[in-house]
Amino acid sequence: MKGFYFSLDALLAVSILLAIVSMLIAYPQQTLEKPNKPELDYIHASTMQPVNKWNESYNTSKTVIEHVYSLYYSGNSSEARNICRSYFEVNEKYALFFVDQDSRNKICGTYKLGNNDDLKTSEVVLPDIPINKSLIGQKKAVMVIQN
Repeated sequence: MKGFYFSLDALLAVSILLAIVSMLIAYPQQTLEKPNKPELDYIHASTMQPVNKWNESYNTSKTVIEHVYSLYYSGNSSEARNICRSYFEVNEKYALFFVDQDSRNKICGTYKLGNNDDLKTSEVVLPDIPINKSLIGQKKAVMVIQN
């Protein structure tokens, strides 16, 4: 009777191993595709990098994107565009937008949106930053690069 249990145990172990091997063969491993537009990472870096670490002439500890946001919505859009152009300088058609439910404001970039364009996008949600003691509302910063 002991031989029966040992044989049954061995058969069960072999069947489990065969099932695992067949699953591995049936489902090949997927390789993650690296993005072919590393410039899209600039938008995420801008949410972490303080302006004064990127450019020492600015005396603020805000992140790059917070500073651009603050300048743009406090009425200094030309300075916001200058910082945006300097920081997000890429050699192709790109644009940075601040987007909410009601509006889409282009901050900088040479790209103009079209209907049939092949685009790569990246976005981050910006917190509601107080500007002149009032809240503007939560926005998304969206980076668009034409393929």
